[in-house]
Amino acid sequence: MNTLKLFYVVFFVCGCTLAEAKTVTLRCSPGYTISVTFELHVVLTEAEREAGESDTWTRTLSCPPDNTIDIPAHAQPYDGIHAEWDMTDPNGADSSGSLPAAPGPNEPPPGRYAAWGVHYWAPTSYICNSRSCVEDPIAPTFIQPGEFVIGSYDEGSNFDLTTVVLDAKSMQPIPNATVTIHLEKDASKSAEGMTGTSGRKQLSLKAGDTYYIQVESPGYFSQRSDAFQLFRDHEWRMLLTANTATSKSSPVNWFVWSLLLLVIILVILIARRR
Repeated sequence: MNTLKLFYVVFFVCGCTLAEAKTVTLRCSPGYTISVTFELHVVLTEAEREAGESDTWTRTLSCPPDNTIDIPAHAQPYDGIHAEWDMTDPNGADSSGSLPAAPGPNEPPPGRYAAWGVHYWAPTSYICNSRSCVEDPIAPTFIQPGEFVIGSYDEGSNFDLTTVVLDAKSMQPIPNATVTIHLEKDASKSAEGMTGTSGRKQLSLKAGDTYYIQVESPGYFSQRSDAFQLFRDHEWRMLLTANTATSKSSPVNWFVWSLLLLVIILVILIARRR
């Protein structure tokens, strides 16, 4: 597989108590199949160590379809992740990768676990290809070809999606645009609102479901986003292209032409009477 195609391994840790269930979801981009085995490094208390509790928790997820599992309470808190995956692209080409990435020639082997989780310095996501991973400071939401997402969140979580609607040519905000969020599985409406003067609209969505955004505004072509899931608060820009045909046939223009035609008729009638 072309190593220029990137895919994402995303882990997001919410502020939560140990009593709250945490869910991990794996989602593939269309046409790709992926199997991921990930291992959590569990920080044990002294009592848990004396009781012989395991300091690792391992599971394997595959997609499609989207796959969701619960992280048990004993796997929290955690401070590291190890992941290995195999991917098959639409042409049947196979590739594999790991996090941390495998060392290059003459490089020392990395630690078993990549930092993530509850520590303030831990990254919330990684951007990877089949050979290497780098920290990504912003958890990606929209999946591109050759990508997959693993994200964690508390059961029942809701996150804010801020849609910013801009004119594709001038990049100026478009007020009073209708922003509608649909569930991908049945196209039902999940949330709706109008943009303000800044071209922004914030809507709250349930974590874990798959959505798409539909934006409409007078004088512009409607725009639909790719499918996405939320694993944190997110902002997404939608660029609308002006519909010149609509603008030319606007009510204002029709009024001007009608008035001009009426003036011409009056002039002709007056000229005939003379």
